[in-house]
Amino acid sequence: MRLSGTFEGAVFEVETLFKGAAPTGTRLALRLDPPIAGAGRPRRAAEQRFAGAILEQAGRLGGVAGAEEGGAVAPGEIAVVMAGPLADPAAAREVLRLMLALAREKRGERRGGPCR
Repeated sequence: MRLSGTFEGAVFEVETLFKGAAPTGTRLALRLDPPIAGAGRPRRAAEQRFAGAILEQAGRLGGVAGAEEGGAVAPGEIAVVMAGPLADPAAAREVLRLMLALAREKRGERRGGPCR
């Protein structure tokens, strides 16, 4: 099963992974549009904090898959693979917020408060 939709203006996918008929995991992905050139390069300290927070929050939802498939940052997406199926896609909101924050940091975006 794969759900695609928008969250805070960004396109996300939530996909249940299967081995045969049994659900084995969940993949959460933020589509980066436009892609971020050099997204996979070594991260600055702020980017590392966001990436760690994404993995920590995903772990709270059911664990993160092994390091080789657990999470990735590429020019076109930020993704994390959880070790089990996600019962309620709404539970992933905080992970999605953190992915958006990481994308903004990689783009160098700075957001002001309500009084700019």
